[in-house]
Amino acid sequence: MDRRRGDPVAVPAVLVLLAELHRPLEIDLGAGARMPLLDDVLALWRGRGIVNVELKPDDVDFGTLAAAAASVIARHPRTPVVVSSFSQALLACFEACAPRVPRGVLLGPSRYPFASLHLLTPERETRARAM
Repeated sequence: MDRRRGDPVAVPAVLVLLAELHRPLEIDLGAGARMPLLDDVLALWRGRGIVNVELKPDDVDFGTLAAAAASVIARHPRTPVVVSSFSQALLACFEACAPRVPRGVLLGPSRYPFASLHLLTPERETRARAM
């Protein structure tokens, strides 16, 4: 975010590591500004559109990360969120913690053959439409 103008449209994409979900990052952004927490971003973006929270599967316990992310997202029920990840296993863990939060699998062209995907089942489509 441009701290001088408070411009919410200028909010950058933020990578949030598990350890930083509940505490400030030790990164100096200049002029006393700090890296925003997921809580900060969700509070700021309330009512302005959907926030895509990407969960990174790098060197973390999926259950712990999913539970922590679900906890933060639950504190902001008026901010629409979709959770995405390249890891279907991580998204499955997140679904167990927050089944009503929409999720999306991110695909890379060289890593995931489309022919083997069976992600959108009729049951999941019905649940998504009911939200």
